[in-house]
Amino acid sequence: MGDRRSSRGATLVEFTLVAPIITLVGLLTLQWALSFHARNQLQHAGFMAARAGATSQAQPEAIAEAYAQALAGLYGGGRNAMEVEQAIVLARADLASFTRIEVLNPSTESFSDWSDPRLQQRLQAPRRVIPNDGLAMLSPACSRQIGTFSGQTLADANQLQIRITTGLPLQVPFAGGLIR
Repeated sequence: MGDRRSSRGATLVEFTLVAPIITLVGLLTLQWALSFHARNQLQHAGFMAARAGATSQAQPEAIAEAYAQALAGLYGGGRNAMEVEQAIVLARADLASFTRIEVLNPSTESFSDWSDPRLQQRLQAPRRVIPNDGLAMLSPACSRQIGTFSGQTLADANQLQIRITTGLPLQVPFAGGLIR
């Protein structure tokens, strides 16, 4: 009878020692899974932001809006248009506070070198535009021409480069304090 109580007591002591460790590992695993999901969502949002920038003459407003819309899933998404719009509003609010979007290329100097006023007028674009028609067909002399202000070729000026820096809070209790 005495052995049975002591083995039950030993089991309780072992459980008391192991349970917090197992719980912590479980919480860390959950935080890792949430971080992995967020990373994938952020990569997709970055792709969508770059796509919007490429089709809107690198306008920061269009890039930021596409980024916020693509992040709606991270904020709960929704089953109808109203819920999705609410998620986008939350994403926009966090975007304003915790995200920095920089257009690295084309720069102002790129537009100074390569903007085409006739194309801008024809497209009725509110901002300067850089032509991208027939870049592959340019003569070797034209394709190697370097802009005075930007130091870029026309092909280089046509490549959109953005940098998005964002922060997301860690959501799982205790795991966030250990990861930081």
